[in-house]
Amino acid sequence: MSKRRSSKRRRKRRIAKGIIRFGIIALLVVILFSVFTLENVTTKGNVHESADDIVALACERPIAGNTLLCVLMNHNRAIKGNGFVESIDAQYGKRNQVRIVVTERKMTGCFLYGGKYWYTDSKGVVQASLPSLKEGDGIAPVTGLSLHTEPVIGEILPVSRTRVFVLLDTMRTLTDLYRIPPDEIRFDKNGSMDLIYKQVTVRIGDGTNLADRMEELAGILKVMDTSQAGTLHLENYDATQGQVIFDGLVR
Repeated sequence: MSKRRSSKRRRKRRIAKGIIRFGIIALLVVILFSVFTLENVTTKGNVHESADDIVALACERPIAGNTLLCVLMNHNRAIKGNGFVESIDAQYGKRNQVRIVVTERKMTGCFLYGGKYWYTDSKGVVQASLPSLKEGDGIAPVTGLSLHTEPVIGEILPVSRTRVFVLLDTMRTLTDLYRIPPDEIRFDKNGSMDLIYKQVTVRIGDGTNLADRMEELAGILKVMDTSQAGTLHLENYDATQGQVIFDGLVR
């Protein structure tokens, strides 16, 4: 057998193997996109981002329309940059269904400026903005602080008292713990903090003994008539005291 004929046969075998490999890959792709066609996506945990935004984030090309790829490429996926979404986790349901569990970043306050509400994290960095407040998200609007310039997403909120970010972070942790999110957090010109619950103003003070004051407040709010109005004085409260003042009335 001549070398030329042997070389041609080897070349034909390589071509045939290549065609077979291509055919197998093409068949697998057809099976992948026909069997695992994405027909339904549900979301959980997204408070500030719409379901459509989450689906768009998780099902970008080239995984659009495929349940298997969507789950594989969005398993505990961290979302870098700014915004409300910290991570997403796509979970496989039935053959054509995916459930996306969203974890949002912990925001400690939001500030009105220029017709928008600017949301900050525990370090005071602006993460996102919305045209209106989101009800029931546990993030109270913060008032009484002057902003020097318009906030910029990704930068620290331009306020003179940066210590307020520590207070807001601690306050968010405690109000989440006791499940008593305020309607508003208000600072006066001296930096003292008030919490607003409907018609009740709660004087918290400069932030000292904050854990004791919030624990006491949680107990008071459980028994307080929601129709009451007035001022609850906790600005000088510590755990050694047996009573607090509500508009001059002793509890």
